[in-house]
Amino acid sequence: MSAPSLLRDTECFLHEKIPLSLAMGVKVESHDKDGLILTAPLAANHNHLGTAFGGSLSALATLAGYALLWLEL
Repeated sequence: MSAPSLLRDTECFLHEKIPLSLAMGVKVESHDKDGLILTAPLAANHNHLGTAFGGSLSALATLAGYALLWLEL
């Protein structure tokens, strides 16, 4: 499976199995031997101060750990 296809498939998997990832706008940016990078737009994940919402940061970190484990297995 090619790298872009693997990234797209991983993103679709997260959005299908964990709907919060879709609501947050999570994107799988890259995956290589050094790790996995997920991003989420600030616009959909900000608090009343305009900074990243703590719950979104926590969810993104949890999703990254889950997705990396899923990719490695």
